[in-house]
Amino acid sequence: MILPFGFCPEQPERQQNLAHVLQGLREDLAYPNYRIVVTELGLEATQRLMAKEFGAEYIFAAESGEFSPGRAMNVGFLGRDSAADLVYFHQADFLVAPDVLGEGVGKLTDLGCPFVYPYWGEIHLSRPVSGAVRSGLIPATALVEVFKAAVGRWRMRDEPAARQEDLSHSEIIPDELDIAETAAWLPADLSRALIESGYEELWGLDDREYAPYSWRPGISAASRLCRVSAGPRASAAYLCTDAAFRRVGGIPELPGWGYEDLMFWRTVQAFHPYESDRRGISLQGEPITLGYPLLHLWHPVGGRPAYYEATRRNEERYLEFAALDSAGRRARVRPLPPSAAVPTV
Repeated sequence: MILPFGFCPEQPERQQNLAHVLQGLREDLAYPNYRIVVTELGLEATQRLMAKEFGAEYIFAAESGEFSPGRAMNVGFLGRDSAADLVYFHQADFLVAPDVLGEGVGKLTDLGCPFVYPYWGEIHLSRPVSGAVRSGLIPATALVEVFKAAVGRWRMRDEPAARQEDLSHSEIIPDELDIAETAAWLPADLSRALIESGYEELWGLDDREYAPYSWRPGISAASRLCRVSAGPRASAAYLCTDAAFRRVGGIPELPGWGYEDLMFWRTVQAFHPYESDRRGISLQGEPITLGYPLLHLWHPVGGRPAYYEATRRNEERYLEFAALDSAGRRARVRPLPPSAAVPTV
């Protein structure tokens, strides 16, 4: 299990999220045999002790430029001690579903597919809710179950499938019924904070010069608790075989935020006949999406202009790549070697 991480001293919530996710991976996963690898890129190794605390392998690669999620994932994959045949990529700010690994391995084994994408929808939790999850006021496993039920309803809605083939942003406005079970056991202080908080208290300041999508304003209790991006997720967390990941050349190592995940999805499609619509991802007619909600813990996006200014350039590179046919995309790929020496500290 590989978790990429980039330290940002001005945004301590990112490190707090990593600690909570590591705790969930270590304590909540109902799977008998796995190893966690934390991969950090940056000027100095800041998470070695935390990784050790949670029994994770730690890999650090010195990088002076802007954090590249793709680079971090590749470094973790190539530099890990374990030569496991299966690899699960997760993110440092996503809650884990306890049975996702077992279900994913079962799907991969039963169908013989190279990649399994367990998640549907990305639920972005607001700042107060994320803080309550990290502190234990809201049990993360219970939240996963509540939103798994909501995902089951959202997937069946008869809504336009526009732009779902490329798995890009498609917003759902949650209503009160969607989160009624959650709202029923929110601590009273948190419920009051959600009602009384202003926009920046809920979501923080977004000073990015360019963002590929925006959120519609909402004033309901549900919209103060979370924002929801609909459709199957093939980017942030998935399971694959070691051989398949090497064959497609690993993750594109784009600098800064955005689009390395969608480029990777298009690369996978160039090698394997995966298809997608609003309800999920399939391979040769067999459904691959398992319907788990991808719960995203809040962290700031403001104050990092250099990291986000690459988004527009990355989008242009993605659109150019996506316009190629499968043969053209395969021609761009250099497979990863059977083994590689990645400098670590």
